Amino acid sequence: MQTEERRPPRPGLGPIDLGPLRELVAIAVEAEMRFHAAKSEYAISMAALARAARERPAERREMRDPSPAIRVTRQTLQTFAVVGTQWTASELRVLFERKDCHGHRISVSHLLLLARVQGEERQRRTEEVFADGLNLRDLRRRLRAGTGSQTA
Repeated sequence: MQTEERRPPRPGLGPIDLGPLRELVAIAVEAEMRFHAAKSEYAISMAALARAARERPAERREMRDPSPAIRVTRQTLQTFAVVGTQWTASELRVLFERKDCHGHRISVSHLLLLARVQGEERQRRTEEVFADGLNLRDLRRRLRAGTGSQTA
């Protein structure tokens, strides 16, 4: 029977003894979760607002363009309108809660790129983002090349 040589763990890969920092780390992790939830709700709300502004014709100019009232640029509102017309609020919530294979969440920028793809292809590409952990550059490259997942 062969015995395997046990190497010591490389620095940074073993368990970390946090000791007195444990409580501060827990607070930071909880704050990050609240921050992500707030960012997601902001994106969902902006998408809904942009969609509503686009769908409802109004007599007054300020009703057609709510961007000054909420202190965002018209371009920002148009960006969220693109996202808001492609996914419902509940679909966006699901997407923003998911994590990819590296533990990262999808961004509005990812969704803007995916909004250019239609139908089932969009769903497939969205799953690739999560399965392969695609950053924006890699997603853009795959969409331009028309290539799919390299792990499939």
